[in-house]
Amino acid sequence: SSAAAIASAPTAPADAATRVRALRQAELGRRDEGITADDLRHRDVLVRRAAARALARIRGPSVRTRLQRALGDEDSQVVAWAAYGLGGVCAGRREQTVSALMATATTWRSRAAQTPRDVAAPSASKPRLPVLDTIARAIGRCGSVRSEAVLVAWAQTRGPGSLAAIHALGDVVASKPRPREETFVALLVLAAGSAKHKPLPDALYP
Repeated sequence: SSAAAIASAPTAPADAATRVRALRQAELGRRDEGITADDLRHRDVLVRRAAARALARIRGPSVRTRLQRALGDEDSQVVAWAAYGLGGVCAGRREQTVSALMATATTWRSRAAQTPRDVAAPSASKPRLPVLDTIARAIGRCGSVRSEAVLVAWAQTRGPGSLAAIHALGDVVASKPRPREETFVALLVLAAGSAKHKPLPDALYP
């Protein structure tokens, strides 16, 4: 039918640009009711990015469910903004939020081995949020019971996002009297290096 044809037709760039501007206004006005489920599943990635960014910056418990849904997006920037936002609204649901972030990190670490450019750090000419780094920092900011062990294990891989995991451990240990003994040992080993790996001074930061 003609209605079905219209629904399946590609979104016009002008329409997407208009929606992006509206989402920017919702972000600036801190109006999360202006960000719909349709925005988060829009076919134009720029709309989805604008929606995730707006929710992440608005914060508040009312945006948590939408941000968690955005973790499943195929675009690294949508996921990075969702993780960034969740790191600031996990109070009351720390364990559930960290579990969702861990599952997302597993997916993107697997992708990093195949398409490293999609999860790489941003370039100076084209600012982007590095998705794995942002997820690691969100896990640290949530500070759940499991955050410390998860980040130590991630740091020990010395793979994508591992340096951010070390920095995120700084967020975790800053909020507790004393890190676990296993954390001390792992960080000292990373800092000292080995026959296979160079010393990693950043490991002393936490």
